[in-house]
Amino acid sequence: MLITLSGRVGGAALGVLMSVVDSSGAILLDVQQFTVRDVFTISANVDTSAGTPDGSFLKDLLLALHPLGVDVSFDLGSPSVSDAPSPASVQRAIVTVIAPICVPAPFLADVTDILASHDANIESINRITERGERFAGFEFIVRLPASKSAAENDNTLDIMRAKLLQLEKLGDISLQRHNLLVRSKRLVVFDLSWTLVQGDSLSLFLSAAGVDGDGESSGVASVEARVALLRGYNADLVTRKAVSSLRYTDGAVRLCTVLKKLGYRLAVISSGAQALAEAAKYTLHLDYAYGNQLLVDSDGNFSGSVKSPVIDADRKAELLQMLAMQESIELEQVVAIGDGPVSSKMLSSAGLSISFDQVRFNLIYVFYLFLHTISWF
Repeated sequence: MLITLSGRVGGAALGVLMSVVDSSGAILLDVQQFTVRDVFTISANVDTSAGTPDGSFLKDLLLALHPLGVDVSFDLGSPSVSDAPSPASVQRAIVTVIAPICVPAPFLADVTDILASHDANIESINRITERGERFAGFEFIVRLPASKSAAENDNTLDIMRAKLLQLEKLGDISLQRHNLLVRSKRLVVFDLSWTLVQGDSLSLFLSAAGVDGDGESSGVASVEARVALLRGYNADLVTRKAVSSLRYTDGAVRLCTVLKKLGYRLAVISSGAQALAEAAKYTLHLDYAYGNQLLVDSDGNFSGSVKSPVIDADRKAELLQMLAMQESIELEQVVAIGDGPVSSKMLSSAGLSISFDQVRFNLIYVFYLFLHTISWF
């Protein structure tokens, strides 16, 4: 039997409900309560098969709740305790969204459409920020189909994550499995371009050399073609100029400082130059830095080649997995933060992925999202 109570905040409706369930010998299968403004709603799934008849139970409950002025509704077709799925068959995920002031309705609509297209049932939606804060955020607890195997649901999660990370960036979003490891994240891996620093890191090198080579730097062919443009330029002069032109994203220093104090290991993985990754490591006090090594000839000039293996989207994911092994942790304990599609493979490899859009937001948003999904979960 599904019982739904609603009314004004201030009554003892939940206590009365529990007392009637106890005195009737019924079994409480599930209960949830949420409040919007000053109106509460309580939903309880109760199995009355082992206690008093349904009619007697409903009569006792209505009489007990009458003085409180609470609205009551019933669904007598709800599952009994014998119909409940076994804990081992239930797999859940957590989707967290956050945006300045309010989360846009179209963004939430896109999120729920993706969940529905994979038969993922939303069990609860909770606000994770207080009204009046600079940011608004919601947490979805999602249950995956019990009819599917663990491997099938793992694949579903990966597909949903990829789709969520590709949404138009009206807010920041993350998806992670709902398990014990959600509380035990240990390693945070950042992309460099458009995440820790403003702009594309390889373009900074080209600009420092006075070369026009704007474009994406995530593919092997693209990286090699753009690095070839640096051939013959003095490596030391260009590197020093590129490093001096680095501009860190608003909130990057604060976010990394807080994470270090909380005991996290931090890394940056970039398809740009190793020199800029190392500069970010030094400035932000990171533990690891990976980038492409641009080869230099005997005259101290760039040769126009990149040391193999080239760090592209696939290599970023491999390095993230390698770092997890080096830290002796599970991938579920890794957080990846990047700029969505360009870093999608790295993001998909981590237990918690945060898609970041530098054009619309800064890392203060990620700071709030991170605290609400990890530190205060």
